[in-house]
Amino acid sequence: MKVRKIVSLLIVMVLLFSAFSIVNAATTGSITITKYNTGKVDSGNDPAYEKLPGVTFQLYAVNADETSTAIPSGASPLQELVTGTNGQVVFTNLPEGRYLVVESNAPANVTDRISNFLVDIPMTSADGSSNEYDVVVNPKNDTVYGEYTLTVTDKETTNPIPNVEYKLQVKGTGDTWTDYPVPNDVSLVSGADGKVTVTGLPKGTYRLVEVSVPAGYVLDNETTYEFEVSKVAGTGASGKSSETDINQAQTLTNPDSSSYTKLKPTITNVVTGVSRTNESGRYYPVASGETVSAATGDKISFEAVSTVPETIEDMATYTTGIVLDSGLAPVANSVKVYVNDTEMDSSKYTVTENADGYLVTITDKTGLTDTDKIKVTYDATLTASNPGTYRSVATLTYSNAVISGVDGTNTTTTAVSVASAPIATGSLTVTKAAENESGARLPNAEFKLASSQANASAGNYIKDASGAEIVLTTNASGTATANGLEYGTYYLVETKAPTYQDTDGSTKSYKLLTSATTVVISAANPNASATVINSKGTTLPLTGGIGALIFIILGLLFVIIGINIFKKDKKEAE
Repeated sequence: MKVRKIVSLLIVMVLLFSAFSIVNAATTGSITITKYNTGKVDSGNDPAYEKLPGVTFQLYAVNADETSTAIPSGASPLQELVTGTNGQVVFTNLPEGRYLVVESNAPANVTDRISNFLVDIPMTSADGSSNEYDVVVNPKNDTVYGEYTLTVTDKETTNPIPNVEYKLQVKGTGDTWTDYPVPNDVSLVSGADGKVTVTGLPKGTYRLVEVSVPAGYVLDNETTYEFEVSKVAGTGASGKSSETDINQAQTLTNPDSSSYTKLKPTITNVVTGVSRTNESGRYYPVASGETVSAATGDKISFEAVSTVPETIEDMATYTTGIVLDSGLAPVANSVKVYVNDTEMDSSKYTVTENADGYLVTITDKTGLTDTDKIKVTYDATLTASNPGTYRSVATLTYSNAVISGVDGTNTTTTAVSVASAPIATGSLTVTKAAENESGARLPNAEFKLASSQANASAGNYIKDASGAEIVLTTNASGTATANGLEYGTYYLVETKAPTYQDTDGSTKSYKLLTSATTVVISAANPNASATVINSKGTTLPLTGGIGALIFIILGLLFVIIGINIFKKDKKEAE
């Protein structure tokens, strides 16, 4: 009996201890809050919104009968947690009681934070059949995001520039800037329309900075494109205390889109004129697109014009180099430099002359803008005599990046080159033949060239570079060639006929031509030729022959008869 009582007592104690343990285990609970962003959809969530990190929640203990959602005066939060990338916070080890949950801070893009709310631990289930110690809350925040569009176009063509890459930075305290991570679906490279659009931006001050540009453009990594995404406070929301800014509904003000232009430096190189110093300083201008032809010794005038990028004052290098083909020689001290049409102060540039051209370096770029053009004029002498074409090549070399704190260390450059129109020169070959085109070739015939029929008749002949008349003397093969002639119409005048041996062994001359032969040298016929035919003329009786003697005797008889008649007339008159 005594044993039975002891066993019964032990059973009762075990049951009491178990009951106590069960009750004690159920006296703590938790509150799990998962925060959703209604401004962005993510189909992988339920509900289908992105989870929102960076939201701060505070938990306060309040009286069990408290109905106010205001923060108790002087109270400190029991716990303060911030949602992570999963948008979640979990308040644990919460004894039974009533708690106030406050969303105390949220990302700048949140327009309307949720109202403070009360939670009981435990809470009665929806069907009223049980108590729930682990409370789950899924509040949502309305969010808005700013966006900004920057457009870049070519200054000269006005066409959009694709493939300009930027980095996005956000302003911190003071003047500090840090790189801002953009979502994977946001590109910071301009498209075919020259636009780059940044989206998903909360309140803040931002800037875009160039980090890469297409070939030929200057990377300007000092100029930035700053904009601000701002929020405007509204009225207090229903059920919220208006004394704190966290309970203010807010709307977003998007910045206006903007644009800018970039200049891709270019250079042109044209022939402007040709001078003939041996023809009274003759000069003729060359129109754009005109075929340029010159003679050996002519002076050719050129003009190289380059555009000025907007960053020129920050560029270490800006030069114009001129390289002449073999056959063209630089003319000393012929280089002049202009800003637009105004001659540049010679202290702002240097000119280096060498055997095959010039190098012009702009040393002082102060005051130059992207509305200016740098013009370099220069001359060259055509020294080539062989028929052909000869060019000048102008190369613009410039710094291809602007470096912060420019001090001349930005030494990487871009070079763009352009050739002038070709300077063409031709030749004329004359063949001297006897009697017909297939006749014997005649040496020692002499010809001169005139520029017109009138000059040919007047004996005004074309001169060479030294000022001497051009003389073509046929060689043993009956040919003579004049090289280094400009394109045009020439009049070939025979000034000395060739000779031949007559049957009696005497040397006689072929008949000298009385009219000029017209020859045209052109791009279609740069090496012109002409065959000139000579024929033998008639001859007078030889001096000292019988014919001449008869004429002399008859002459003397006429003289004697005349004298006698004169004497007879005089005597009769007396």
